[in-house]
Amino acid sequence: MARLFLINGRVLTRASGDQEAWGVEMEGGRIQRLLSSRQDVERRQGDRVVDLEGDVLMPSFGDAHMHLRSWAERDARLDLSRAGSLDEVLQLVEAEAAGLGDGEWLLGACWNRSRTAPDRWPDRQLLDRFTADRPALLSTHDLHGCWVNSRGLAELGLGGDLTNRLEGLPRGVMTLERGKSLVATGILREAAAFQVERQVPPPDRRRLARALRRKFRALYRLGITSVTDFDGLEALEDYVALEEPLRVLGSTLHEQLDDARRASLGRGSQLGERVRMGHLKLFLDGSLGSRSAWLQDCYEGSQEDRGMGIYSWEELRDVTARALEMQLDLALHAIGDRANRQALDLFESWRSKFPTARFRIEHAQLLREADLDRFDRLNVVASVQPAHLLDDVEGGDREWGTRCQLAFPLASLHRRGCRLAFGSDVPVGPVDPRQALSSALRRQNREGKPRGGWFPGEKLEAGAALEAVTEGAHGANGLEGDAGRLVPGWNGDLVALTGLPCSENPLDIRVRATWIAGEAVHGPRNWR
Repeated sequence: MARLFLINGRVLTRASGDQEAWGVEMEGGRIQRLLSSRQDVERRQGDRVVDLEGDVLMPSFGDAHMHLRSWAERDARLDLSRAGSLDEVLQLVEAEAAGLGDGEWLLGACWNRSRTAPDRWPDRQLLDRFTADRPALLSTHDLHGCWVNSRGLAELGLGGDLTNRLEGLPRGVMTLERGKSLVATGILREAAAFQVERQVPPPDRRRLARALRRKFRALYRLGITSVTDFDGLEALEDYVALEEPLRVLGSTLHEQLDDARRASLGRGSQLGERVRMGHLKLFLDGSLGSRSAWLQDCYEGSQEDRGMGIYSWEELRDVTARALEMQLDLALHAIGDRANRQALDLFESWRSKFPTARFRIEHAQLLREADLDRFDRLNVVASVQPAHLLDDVEGGDREWGTRCQLAFPLASLHRRGCRLAFGSDVPVGPVDPRQALSSALRRQNREGKPRGGWFPGEKLEAGAALEAVTEGAHGANGLEGDAGRLVPGWNGDLVALTGLPCSENPLDIRVRATWIAGEAVHGPRNWR
């Protein structure tokens, strides 16, 4: 079998460490030896040698939380991410509507309600004025809500008087009284938003496959070689069909749990060469942007609004018991401090019965002091997305006030021994792992504010941040003890960089090449 020698580099066996070697020898997709000089290269026929020209060679990046198919599907929708006001949103919508056929759905993505309408939710009548006689749905940037016009509500079964249909409505349909009738306002959150997203027309299969291929290429260009995907079972079928080298750990959603049981899917079930099953993903609350994160105390300026809890204790115990008996691990979405406490309470109730189960909290965005130690004690991974700081600094101050001293509490969790795994939550956040590093180190919004960082005591030191985006992320992606270090026997998943990622601004460092199992998936042609 041919060997690959990567030589003349600054080799870091751990992302957070100092230079420990000059090169690496790989064979059969795994690291065989670390090389200290050219004399260690014993070349034979068929071997390949790549001169790294002094670049940094280190473990590749992982992404512990993404929505890969949703990211690809977004390409087929009107992009509202750059709109800075409601007027700008509606101008984009009106221009898009003019180019659509009669009755064709107008689908928008990445509407930032916190930035464009922070003081009130708009209604369906306003959207009607700019969409003519066609159904329209604009999803929020955090995927936890959507704005639908009157024609869209009618086609989704939410039009007219809802008074006698309340029991059959999904939770999260915002309503108002109009005379003797109860009607939908056009804003749907959480379960209601997730349900209608499944009802709108999906993109063409071939178009989706092409979009997915582009996203895989984008991940390789960023040095990402493994991910945890939370788009559910159907998305995993798409990834298997594409036969890409990316290592994917998948999930099933609550409504798909019976399908997973019938298919005998549990932790590590192999769906394709590089696609495996991992978790049951559950939402315990909503998001900051949609004001549906579940809090212990009320939102600032409110006497009663604590957000939205999704499950009662009994419901949560029941569904997670089924998953654990199927040998599925648990990944629980929790933004608010009340949702995070419910997740930790649940894990504590199951830990003795399921000592080897893998528990993780997705986001862990707002915590209470009393809950910080529980992550390490219960062996819970904090799967966090530091780049959300770009958008959540102002919203956090406005909605949570002084509680934000423990928002994104990365340093506090690290000091207490919690395992951190960084992800992007793409398409909600930027996928670039360098941005995750920058946000963890700086804690600032897109304008570089506040100066000195938002609650700077929670800035993560560089070594810990690098561990979270390499070994921590790969471990959360089901590759613990197999990826995230350059040591003999581990996977040949590597990245070549033009500099040390945290020696300066991480965003100034360029990814020069990426290898998965010793095969180059990105880089100069003469390195492949």
